[in-house]
Amino acid sequence: MRAAEPVVDVIVGVHNDRRPIERAVASALRNRLPIRVSVVAHNVDVALIRARLGTVGDDDRVRLLELQDGVRSPANAFNHGLNHATGEFVSIVGSDDELEEHALDEWVALADRLGADMVIAPVVRDGGEGVPTPRVRASRFGRIADPDRDRLFERAAALGLQRRAPTEHLRYATGLPRGEDQAYGLELWAGHRVVFDPRTPAYREHADQDDRITHVFGPLLDDFTFLDVLRPVLEKVAPAVRRAVAAKIVRVHLVPAIRVRATAGSLTPEDRAAAAGVLRAMTDLAPSCLGLLPRTLAPEIRAASAAVAAPSPVRGRLGVVRDLLPIDLRALLHRHAPLRLQLAGRVVARRTARSAAARSRALTSGHGTQGNGDVVVVAPHGSPIADGLRVEHSAVVVGYVGSGASVEVPVPGARSRWFRDRLGDSFLGRLFSRLVGVDDSSRFAAAVRRTPTAEALLDRADLIVAADEDAVLASWRAARRGAAKSVVLGHAAAAAALAERTSR
Repeated sequence: MRAAEPVVDVIVGVHNDRRPIERAVASALRNRLPIRVSVVAHNVDVALIRARLGTVGDDDRVRLLELQDGVRSPANAFNHGLNHATGEFVSIVGSDDELEEHALDEWVALADRLGADMVIAPVVRDGGEGVPTPRVRASRFGRIADPDRDRLFERAAALGLQRRAPTEHLRYATGLPRGEDQAYGLELWAGHRVVFDPRTPAYREHADQDDRITHVFGPLLDDFTFLDVLRPVLEKVAPAVRRAVAAKIVRVHLVPAIRVRATAGSLTPEDRAAAAGVLRAMTDLAPSCLGLLPRTLAPEIRAASAAVAAPSPVRGRLGVVRDLLPIDLRALLHRHAPLRLQLAGRVVARRTARSAAARSRALTSGHGTQGNGDVVVVAPHGSPIADGLRVEHSAVVVGYVGSGASVEVPVPGARSRWFRDRLGDSFLGRLFSRLVGVDDSSRFAAAVRRTPTAEALLDRADLIVAADEDAVLASWRAARRGAAKSVVLGHAAAAAALAERTSR
C-alpha cells in the first residue's frame, strides 16, 4: 500500500495561454495511480491559464503554481515544479504534448519491478513516427540498461518517469538560451538505474505549436553555451562515454547548426569561429571522438575546424554508403559508429511505432465492444474459463484464429507442427521441443509476439489469466515486461485474484 501523497508528481510548464495545456493535463490524469499535476504558469497570468484549462482545471488533482521571474527558459519552470514535488516519482510533460492512457501506471510498475531510478519514455511524433532514441539494444528492452553500451545519452530530454529520492539533487541548468537539459540528462543516464522499453505506453510529441522556446533561432554561440555546464559532468564519466557524447554533440548539434545557418544565408564569421571553438572543445575532451562520425561529415568538420565555408554534403548512393562508414574505418563495428547506431535506432523506432499503433487499434477494437481490457485471458484454443470471465468480468480473450477469442493470433505454420509431431511426447522430445521453440507454449507465445494488438492488450492488462499450460509462456513474458500487476494460472487462481480486486 502506498501513502496518501501522490505517487507521481507531473510537472507541466506553460508560458502563454495559447498552448493546449488542457490536453497535456487531461492525458496525465488518465491513470489509476494517485496523480498530482502541477501546472507552472511561467511569466503568464495564472487566471489566463486557469481559463485555458477549463473543466480539467476543476479536478482536485490539478494545482496551479505561479512563477514570475522574467526569464524566457523552460528550465526555471521545471525546477519550480521539482521544488514543489513530494511524490515518489516525478514526470515532466511539455505543454503541447501528451501521455498515452495509463502510461504513468505502467512506467511505475516497470520501475518498481526492476528497482529503477528512471524509466525513459518511448516517444511517438505526429503521424505515428517512433523516435529512434535512446538506441538501446533489443536484448535490454524492459531491463536495466548500460549507459554506454545502450547509448542512453542519444536521448538528452529526460522524458518519462524518475524516482524523486535518488534524483532529488538534480536540477535543470538555468540562464541558458538552449540545452538546459543536456547536463541533467547525462547525469541521470550515467549515475542511475535506467530502463527503457519501447513497448510501454508512449509520450506523444506534437508539433502543432510554433512558439516552442527551444526552437527560437539565434547566433550559433548561443546554441552551445550549455557546454560550460556539461563539461564538468563529462569530465566525471568514463572515457568511452565521454568520447561518444562528444561525437554526438558534433553530429547532432554542431553540424546541423552550421547547415541551417548556411542554408538561410546567415552563417557569419562569428558563427564560424564559434563552431571552430566547439570542435576544439570536443576534441580536447575526447581526442578520438571525430573518428566515430560518418565519413560524409568529414569535409564539413574540416571546414568547421578551419572556420571556413563548408562544401555541400555528399548526396546520392555514395552519400548513403558513406553515411554508414566512420571517418576512422577501424571503428566500423563500434557501438557508437554510424552502422550500429542506425541499425539500433531503426529497431527502436519501428518497435515504438508498432506498439503505439497496436495500442490504438486495441482501444478501438478490443476495448468497449469486447471488454475493458483490465482482465485479459490467454486461451490459445478457447476454454470455459475464458467464456466465464468474458461474461462475468468483461475480460478480453486472446487466442488462435477460430477459437472465438476477442483478439486472434495466427495459427503456426505446418512446418513447426510437423517438427513438433516428429519429436514426440517423450521427456526428451518435449525438452528438445522447448529448446528449439516448437512446443505448443512457445509457438503460441511467438504468435502473440507477431501480433502487436495482442501484445498491446497484455501490456495494458491489470490481471492476466493463463487458461492452460499452452498459455503460460506468453503470460510469463508479459509479466517479465512488467506489463501486468498480477498473472495467474487457472480458474481457482483467477477467482481468488478477482475476489481480492473486488474487496479493495
